[in-house]
Amino acid sequence: MFSNKASYAPLRSNSAYSATYVAFGTALANPCVAFNVTNTMNGDAIISLDGVTDHLYIAANSYFVWDLRTNSPYLGDLMIPQGTQFYVKNGPTTPSSGVIYLMVLQVTTSAAVAPAAS
Repeated sequence: MFSNKASYAPLRSNSAYSATYVAFGTALANPCVAFNVTNTMNGDAIISLDGVTDHLYIAANSYFVWDLRTNSPYLGDLMIPQGTQFYVKNGPTTPSSGVIYLMVLQVTTSAAVAPAAS
């Protein structure tokens, strides 16, 4: 028997202001069911999940929350896969200060331990 558990992955941050995509921390160690991007930079940012395609625009000094399972009839089907790498680059307004943060809510599966016989 297995047990699913939601937990937060280590906080990722980036303050490298780049016109091209750079890795946003490490790749996901477990599937992701929700994430939050907080942009404290004084410029916009673009997020990509493949390092090529612009997926999400995050305005300067703002945040974005994406919960894949909200209102979903099949909760187990919606996850960003393990191994996915997030990337970040400058948006239309180039930042000169601040940091962008990525918080990931992940799902881990572990074998359930049977209760000890008494």
